[in-house]
Amino acid sequence: MQNSSLRAPEASQETPDLAFDELLRRLKREGFSASPNDYIEFTAIFRQYNGTREQFKYYLAPIVCRNKEEQAKFYRVYDGFFVDGREGARGGRKQTGLFGSFYFWLFFLLFLAVGGRALQLLLKKRVRDIPVIAAPVIKDSAVVTAEPATPHGQIFVAKKLKHVADDSIPEERSAIIPAGKPYDKENTLHSTLVGWLIVLGSTCCLLSASFFPQRRSKYLPEVDLDRRKGDGLLLNLPMLPRDHLIQQAPGIARAAAELRLPVPTGAYRLNIPATIRDSVRNYGLISPVYIDIERKPEYLFIVNRENEISYHLYRYLVQQLAAERVQVTYYYYREEGIFYTEGLAEPVEEYGLMERHGDARLIVMREEDAMEGWEEVLVVNELLGIDVPDEWMRGVDGLRDWLGDEDLFQWVCATAVYPSVKWEVLIAVGAAVLEERGALDKLNFESLVKITGIDWLKGTVIAVPVRVALLQALDAGAELAARKAVLQLVKESDQLIVKGTDEYREVLFQRYLQSFVIYSNDVRKKQYEEDAKRFMSLWDKKKVPDLATVIYLKNPEKKWRTPVRSVDSPDREVGAERFMNELLALRVISDPKIRLFFRNASLGVFMLLLLLWLFKDPIQPVGGWLIDRDYPNNAVTVVIPVNDCVRAQADNGRLRVTLNNYDNNRYVQTYSIVGVDTLMVRFEDITMAGKAPEKETFQLILDKDLVVECPYREFYSRYLLMAKGCADGYRPGPPNYYRREGNMDQQ
Repeated sequence: MQNSSLRAPEASQETPDLAFDELLRRLKREGFSASPNDYIEFTAIFRQYNGTREQFKYYLAPIVCRNKEEQAKFYRVYDGFFVDGREGARGGRKQTGLFGSFYFWLFFLLFLAVGGRALQLLLKKRVRDIPVIAAPVIKDSAVVTAEPATPHGQIFVAKKLKHVADDSIPEERSAIIPAGKPYDKENTLHSTLVGWLIVLGSTCCLLSASFFPQRRSKYLPEVDLDRRKGDGLLLNLPMLPRDHLIQQAPGIARAAAELRLPVPTGAYRLNIPATIRDSVRNYGLISPVYIDIERKPEYLFIVNRENEISYHLYRYLVQQLAAERVQVTYYYYREEGIFYTEGLAEPVEEYGLMERHGDARLIVMREEDAMEGWEEVLVVNELLGIDVPDEWMRGVDGLRDWLGDEDLFQWVCATAVYPSVKWEVLIAVGAAVLEERGALDKLNFESLVKITGIDWLKGTVIAVPVRVALLQALDAGAELAARKAVLQLVKESDQLIVKGTDEYREVLFQRYLQSFVIYSNDVRKKQYEEDAKRFMSLWDKKKVPDLATVIYLKNPEKKWRTPVRSVDSPDREVGAERFMNELLALRVISDPKIRLFFRNASLGVFMLLLLLWLFKDPIQPVGGWLIDRDYPNNAVTVVIPVNDCVRAQADNGRLRVTLNNYDNNRYVQTYSIVGVDTLMVRFEDITMAGKAPEKETFQLILDKDLVVECPYREFYSRYLLMAKGCADGYRPGPPNYYRREGNMDQQ
């Protein structure tokens, strides 16, 4: 019979996207003896092939493989070359890798810039000298201690002011002298630049995430399965058998040949041919020869029906032995002493079983399963030469080590895609997962015997915590293959179920669920879209009855991986809720490539803003149009010795001190000077930014009429007011400095 995956050349409409030249070169590098003849054979099969690219390897392997090891190696090379799309696959997703990622280079440059800036600060060898101005001691005034100087800096001391001789201006006038160090200007980003960068980055960010979730009830199909929540549901669906998928084990045929051998009965009969021969040898003296009468052996299986998997496994073994012409009968029981068999409605008790099959040889899985009364008992593992686990595997922890095979572990984990324990599901899922992993030969009786030793497969429903743990450990490829297999099973169940029943509603739900997971992995698979949207409708109404699946797909803390992929970025995993929001959304930009461009642009803009903020000092000399250099708002302290002149300005012992800033903003403080020798006035948050370099800083006004101007162009943290004469109009010149070095003074 011709394989359905092959077709006539004239029927070719689509072919797998393969690059034979590159594949042959890869095979030669891996040690295969590929030749031009292989290319011709590849091409001949290629023209008749009508299946998927993943399955094509099973048709190519026999051309170049000579043994099992080469076959496994060929599958690995093929998967790495075509299925994974790492190279040679035309039209597949380009694998850029880590160094081809925009985000990698973006954050790498940021890390490099921040690290370079930090290294520059750490390795700076010289300390910037900051001049410190100390106030002199003035008679009739408080002594003001200057702020401490840096240990390695130069110290400048302000000398007494020298007044210009002018008969028209009295010599004794009020003055303000700075005490302390001047404020430094700081580099800041232009507020306009910051505003435009924030607006630009925010706009790009909004455009990159330009979707608004709609009311799902308006855009999703109406689905009402009338199901309650939870996993306590009827899930015993009738399914078509899948026993033909189990790989034939040579041990069964060998055991069947041994079981067919006749057994002696203990009764004897005359062997006429042997008697004649012996009589001739004895010269006519009759010498009778007797032989033991042999019979065809009969075998009996007794199966515990409470364990769904063991029951069907025994049943499969019985069918295989019967096909090998072994006379075998099997019974099953649910309670001790009551036995049933197919075709008979009435049960048989233990005495009746002994009466019917007392001469049969009993076959059991373990020695402890043997019944009393049978003289000859055969154990399956000894009969077939396989290993049977000594103890049950309980729970999920340690399951991988207990099985001792990653392919079997993925097979067992894949059973969690369906909530109940079903023989047909176990076989169908195992075939799909093992074929996906290139290990279909492991779907055999020996593997099934080992799987039946798992404790939580003895019941009818897999517990929620166990299912969630299994799904977490399941590979995405194996999970998708398993869900496709389950979907095919439930679709075939339509012909076995009456519409409108609970079983039919369960079939519909399984179709919706499995279609959603497959579709959420790749939205290009439109054949699953309608059923996937019906599942989303149930999810939106909170009517999904499968609790384990809800927990697994929600993945609230992002502790495990799921097959659900973002609609915008298929390489990114998202939760089911996020996927639905992206799928059912009004989009300003529908093209995901344009949205990706704007997302990268927004990250680039905000990264530029961060870099400008980090390196505003180095780029200030060349980037004056980007960087402002100005004073920040600070505090100003004025020390006022309270002398007769100051007291004359007070009103009933209260003195109002006003600082008239360069921008004509006035800051007022009122103090009581009764019994006070020195008054310290502090003005908080004085505006210093935006002052022209030639403009004086401020005026100090003491009520009632003393106005003293500060002639200095820089702001200082502390000033000393010397009030003398209580007359206005004195304008001192800039302060004179002399440098102090050790004990030497230089004018």
